Amino acid sequence: MKHQIFKLLIAIAGLLVSANAFAYDFKSNGIYYNILSEEDHTLEVSSNGYNSYIGDVFIPEEIQYEDTTWTVIQIASSAFRNCSVLTSITIPRTI
Repeated sequence: MKHQIFKLLIAIAGLLVSANAFAYDFKSNGIYYNILSEEDHTLEVSSNGYNSYIGDVFIPEEIQYEDTTWTVIQIASSAFRNCSVLTSITIPRTI
């Protein structure tokens, strides 16, 4: 019985970790973002965990969200994973 509970806890932990890997804070103009610093108003480009991006993607230097100007400074390592129909990415000088 203890062995089965242990296996169940390991499975749940794995699901939580994988769900968090594709988490994002908000979406704006078709791009998913994670907030890096609320104090500095900085963001990274993220993913929703699926084929998030198709065609030509333009990442802006800054975006307006909830009455705040945010600066895009980073791209998450898995942001464009499995985006097989992505044709181009325009990256701003802030990254």
